[in-house]
Amino acid sequence: MGYSERDLEALCEALANHAEPVEAAALRQMAENYRSVPQRPKRKFGLRQGIAAVVVVYALWTVIYFTYPPFVPSPKPTAAMVEQLVGFKKTDTGWTARTYKFAPRETFVRGKRIFDFTEAAPPVVYENNRPMPDHSYDVDPLSPNTDWRFVTIKTTDDPNTSGKRYYLVSSDADHRDR
Repeated sequence: MGYSERDLEALCEALANHAEPVEAAALRQMAENYRSVPQRPKRKFGLRQGIAAVVVVYALWTVIYFTYPPFVPSPKPTAAMVEQLVGFKKTDTGWTARTYKFAPRETFVRGKRIFDFTEAAPPVVYENNRPMPDHSYDVDPLSPNTDWRFVTIKTTDDPNTSGKRYYLVSSDADHRDR
């Protein structure tokens, strides 16, 4: 068992009180030397603390890994034609994106391009793999002036960062050849 500098200082002072004057002076000088010893800095983070931290992190990681299932994105809807909507922009009526796949069908007759603006059924917007209610979205009609359509989703959260995936889905069999 070792003594600390403070213990040795107190011992020298106690011995100096009962010693001869010359010896007492030497003991008091030794006590002064023990008082002036610089304190060793305490290690803030040692090997024990490092090992303990690694054990705690590993234990927490193990619990979280086995408690929460891994992220699996929802499956894409199955239909004759599906396009994922991306690049939403905030508008007064909601969040709007463009779709290119749902342009009017075009055919060529004697070298002339003819557009067909008819649809058997209007496309439906899906949120992940479920159709949204009709009042939650607007799909612009086919137009001879553009090659795309605008789709507006009425939602409070930002579709670009919400983690949900939005699809425009058509079961129209005429779109199969695209």
